[in-house]
Amino acid sequence: MELAKGTKLSYINEPGSVTLVKVLAGNKLLVEDEYGFEITVASNQLMTQQGKLLTALQSEEVGEDRKPHPTTKQAWPRGVQSVSTQEVVVDLHLEELCDAGEERFISHPLELQLKTLRKTMTCAREHRIKQVIVIHGKGRGVLRQEVLHLLSQAPNLEYWDASFEEYGGGAICVRLYGISK
Repeated sequence: MELAKGTKLSYINEPGSVTLVKVLAGNKLLVEDEYGFEITVASNQLMTQQGKLLTALQSEEVGEDRKPHPTTKQAWPRGVQSVSTQEVVVDLHLEELCDAGEERFISHPLELQLKTLRKTMTCAREHRIKQVIVIHGKGRGVLRQEVLHLLSQAPNLEYWDASFEEYGGGAICVRLYGISK
């Protein structure tokens, strides 16, 4: 079965749908969920919207010699300060996301900050990180509200205010579920 980019797929054993981004080697699919997160899913966990199971997929990652290319994980975005095997800290302050003095030339800073958060969450899932600390700062609370809104729309996670002693009330701790090492 050959699938086109943008094909809508459904999970077999759970609610929800995804959009195909790319067919990978080893019967894996890179898909985007309804919240904009890219994740890798085994093809045997999905079906077409018409109820057909996915079998014998043609991989874009397989060259003419039919040997799979190693899959590469996305690079962490700017603003990720520390990475361990269990936790990532991402600082969404503009001075962390841009070169010195560049932040005043960004026309839509909130969009950049939310895009960075989405990419960080995608990378965290790819790298099987279980916890993400999102530093949003205090300010007027606009970024905090947008971060909370984005997180409230995402599946398989819970979040709460991060340690006041460590982050002074300007951060959120996000625990990701459905990730096994």
